[in-house]
Amino acid sequence: MKYYSSRRELRTQFYIVNPVTMRWTSIPETHREFSILPIGLSRNGSKGKYYVVKLTATTPSQLKVYVVDSKRGQRKFYCIEHPPWSESGWWPTQCQAVNFNKALHWLAHDGPIVAYNPKYRHACIIIHRSQEMHHASHGHGAVVSETLTVSMGHLRIIQLVCYPFPSELLKPSPFKQI
Repeated sequence: MKYYSSRRELRTQFYIVNPVTMRWTSIPETHREFSILPIGLSRNGSKGKYYVVKLTATTPSQLKVYVVDSKRGQRKFYCIEHPPWSESGWWPTQCQAVNFNKALHWLAHDGPIVAYNPKYRHACIIIHRSQEMHHASHGHGAVVSETLTVSMGHLRIIQLVCYPFPSELLKPSPFKQI
């Protein structure tokens, strides 16, 4: 939930809301740190405490995160080294992380799943997808849209694959119209 204060101050305050219990707590002042960048929210053990994790710039072999720890009242940047899997930096397919097994998961565009648990500040896990899940395996011209989700207790990649309409079906008909 997002709240805007008076017009003069133009401050933004974010709240975490549990829709089942209707209990809420505020996230510390963000100073626009989390606008339009991929974020994740994870519990920090005790009741009402949490981590807010923002992915910042990435490189082929580094995951750069900004972590807000509400339990300790700390904000820190971490640069995590990992084996490279692309020639350029990577970006997730969706901005909101999937929280699964106490870690935040982002699906890299046509790449692996990157798992990060703020409790282990300087480590991430790279989960490579199977070869048949890579976009190129769907053939030339295929357009792939994908998302990361949890279903039946498992982390899953759901892909929607669209193929171009065959051009030979677009040719004019040899039959005359009546």
